[in-house]
Amino acid sequence: MFYSGLGAVFLALQTPLDVIAGHMFSVHQVQHLLLRGVAPMLLMLSLPSGPLIAGFPTSIRRRVVAPVMRNNGVQSAFGFLTRPLVCTTVYVTSLYFWQLPAYHNAALINTTLHYVMHISMLASGMLFFWSLFNAASPPWGSPFSHRIVMLGASMFANIPLGAIITLKESIAYSAYDLLGRWSSLEPLTDELLGGLVMWIPGSMMGLIAMLLLIRHWGRTEEKLELRRQRGFHLPASDGAALQAIGGHSESSRRRRSAVALALIPLAVFAGLMALAAWLGR
Repeated sequence: MFYSGLGAVFLALQTPLDVIAGHMFSVHQVQHLLLRGVAPMLLMLSLPSGPLIAGFPTSIRRRVVAPVMRNNGVQSAFGFLTRPLVCTTVYVTSLYFWQLPAYHNAALINTTLHYVMHISMLASGMLFFWSLFNAASPPWGSPFSHRIVMLGASMFANIPLGAIITLKESIAYSAYDLLGRWSSLEPLTDELLGGLVMWIPGSMMGLIAMLLLIRHWGRTEEKLELRRQRGFHLPASDGAALQAIGGHSESSRRRRSAVALALIPLAVFAGLMALAAWLGR
């Protein structure tokens, strides 16, 4: 997962895709999808902080990494930024902010601002997916019901923005004309395709993350149940009986709740997609 995430970053920034993205709005949205969605999700699914820290030289771990991680200010700032409401707001805001024509056009023309755009998208995505797939369970980590809500909110955020860009009737991103478009596509068609990339693949990726989150929830519940059994020091036979009678039913109840919560954003997503398709006829 970790190397796949790095591969997604490499594909977005160090291949011809990066060059083409500066001349085609639709390809630029593919690049943004990799940077703020695919790469952060894969990186945070692998939870790479432990291996990354272990890979540093011992002197750097002791003199730099450890003091920074133990710093109260750093811990407080990171804890605040990874709260579900905060990281979801930052994640969605970064998407909308850089799609505003004034800022998007300015970032295309100004190289430094373009780097800021990409870094902010990658950073916001990593904060969001770290909070989403954090291995810590409540009270140290966010409740899984909250994580499902924040993922649903991020999915819905793609829909209106993608629909507006897809269904609009005038060119909004004129900087591509200044830099030169590398396609025979009409500018409006290029922007329409970019809106579809944001609208459909961007939202569908949220469905994949939802399934992964439910799987993560189930595994976490199983680990917690095993710890509870070990805490009571039950014999293996009694522990198995407890799991079959009480633990299993509790785990099943929570899984049913997880699926029910997940179905809410999925149902709304399907309804919105159907409505958008009807409006676009």
